[in-house]
Amino acid sequence: MDPLKAGLKQMEQGDFHQAALSFQAAIEEKPQDPIGYINFGQVLLHLGDIERAKLFFERAIELDNNLATAHYGLGHLYYQLENYQEAAKYYQHAIDLGLTETDVYFMLGLSLQYQQQYQQALPHLQYAYQQNNQDSEIAFQYGLVLAQTDQLEAAIQQFEHVIKLDASHSDAYYNLALAHLFKGQTGLAIDLLKQTLKLQPNHSMAQQALSEIERLIAEQVRD
Repeated sequence: MDPLKAGLKQMEQGDFHQAALSFQAAIEEKPQDPIGYINFGQVLLHLGDIERAKLFFERAIELDNNLATAHYGLGHLYYQLENYQEAAKYYQHAIDLGLTETDVYFMLGLSLQYQQQYQQALPHLQYAYQQNNQDSEIAFQYGLVLAQTDQLEAAIQQFEHVIKLDASHSDAYYNLALAHLFKGQTGLAIDLLKQTLKLQPNHSMAQQALSEIERLIAEQVRD
């Protein structure tokens, strides 16, 4: 079997060490083919060997600078390193080179969001959501960026949609509680915070928010 095909099949089966051997064989067989380097880089990234993965992605780009998947791989690498500025740059390169998968837009949106560039993140997360509105994490992050850009009503609808997709999504309940709190709906916010803590008892932000609300209510009662 072609070592590239063998390696891809082994990756699908979760046999990453064997996949690495297959991609190494593919590189030895065709050292000028960048695809082997990209796939080997993906395996190394999955195995946590970030330094070597970077070398393989960069080698693929040296061989063909127009390969979107090589830039995408480097985007993931920098995202794992929490270097969101570099991650966003490479995800954008991948899109510019023709990569249209939902994930690249989602990851670009997240990378911008983590840099607090909410307006820039919004269209990418919106596009990812439009492409796959049944993925609870995509839906949640889109809701979050709506809230971060002061689109409160839209954010509320989005968090409610997330809860329909995944009734155990504690962060969706928490952020829905905050949105209702901003609207002055304290009772509903309390109920949602309690639901958050029912799902995730150690949710520190929900604990803090609920404690603060209860403290303020107690002070009002004393006054």
